[in-house]
Amino acid sequence: MFLQKSKPKSFLQALAIGTFLAGLGTLSPTVATAQQLGESSVEELRAESAKGNPEADFQLGLRASMQRLPGESPTKAYEYLRRSADAGHLEASFLLGSLYLEGFAGQQSSPQAAERYLKQAAERGHAGAQEKMGQYHLSTTNNPGEAVRWFQAAANQGLASAENNLGLLYAEGRGVNKDPARAFELINRAASKGLPGAKHNLGLLYKTGNGVAADPARAKQLFEEAAQLGYQRSQYSLAQMHMKGEGVPQNPVETLKWLMLSSSGKDRNILEASRRTLIALVQRTSPTQVHDAAEAARQWAIRYEMSAPYQVNQN
Repeated sequence: MFLQKSKPKSFLQALAIGTFLAGLGTLSPTVATAQQLGESSVEELRAESAKGNPEADFQLGLRASMQRLPGESPTKAYEYLRRSADAGHLEASFLLGSLYLEGFAGQQSSPQAAERYLKQAAERGHAGAQEKMGQYHLSTTNNPGEAVRWFQAAANQGLASAENNLGLLYAEGRGVNKDPARAFELINRAASKGLPGAKHNLGLLYKTGNGVAADPARAKQLFEEAAQLGYQRSQYSLAQMHMKGEGVPQNPVETLKWLMLSSSGKDRNILEASRRTLIALVQRTSPTQVHDAAEAARQWAIRYEMSAPYQVNQN
């Protein structure tokens, strides 16, 4: 099972188009100003930034991080966001901490700076920052107990990725006593919110009977739902099920189809494993079946608006 990271790109896109303000009704002066600045030109934002406006600095940093600030390097995002965060801007603290944690625009990650800004936002109740603090303590300080504390704080606010990650720690007994039933509850909750990684992990629980009665058919359904959302590990898991006949009849065409799809994603480990298996299987599969699998993969990618499946030569 695998941790689900929050997705800063989607977060940035939401901020950029102002959807984070939707449905608020009558806007407070502060929110109204943020909305107005979010719709401002770069020149207007720079003028406000020169006056020391933290919201203008945040908007400029946001645009720089998305490479939408003409004439300025994306690394300029650090300067704008740091100035805004140091003035107390909550979202700037979160975004800056996230950039420091992951590394951005060719810059190395800076765990110390990431911890400073993420904690600053997390302690003020920012669910995304709390979830990132959990990731920080797993990847940097190797302190699963602290990770549990922060994931729990974010999960209490209903953040699906935190619910999923907290569930994984309960499943593995890291930082908490192992509790398969609690793991299932949390991962199921996250999956019900549409999180692809949680759907995949829930599928694994049903496949193995961990915290819930084994149900291969339900596992397959969840893998398919995650695969439709572009989750590469689920595509690979479906290939494995069809290749080995785990809960489904062995089916070489379906096996090849899913391997072709999982061979074209961004997860390098899955991509390499998929291609190795695919190349080996193609050598002992009939040309008709390979053709049928390639066509099925192509049609599936079109239907769910995925990148084109990997093409393999049968030589």
